[in-house]
Amino acid sequence: MTNLKLNTDIINSYKERYGESNFLLVCMASVPLIISPDLLYNLWNNFKTYFKNDKLQTVSHIAVSDILLSVFCRPVGFEIFKIDEEIRILLRKELEKTLESSEIKQIATF
Repeated sequence: MTNLKLNTDIINSYKERYGESNFLLVCMASVPLIISPDLLYNLWNNFKTYFKNDKLQTVSHIAVSDILLSVFCRPVGFEIFKIDEEIRILLRKELEKTLESSEIKQIATF
């Protein structure tokens, strides 16, 4: 099994297990190179609601811990984590399919 196939399977498994809303937050978490619990909670707090098919959707606050405990997120220091680089690239591509470039820029600069 190639790394691309394995990483795609990991991402799809995460999306199936935690749902589309939580998946959107992990895609947002792929924007910075390094993440922390504080950064993830700030991402969640600022981008926890969004519209899909004219319906308001909400990301659960538990998504933060789901991300930090996921197989593709590893600690690199005290309360500092990094998403595996190959998975991070795939998550960014998913984010680009879902959000407008202006929304991604807003995530990157908040």
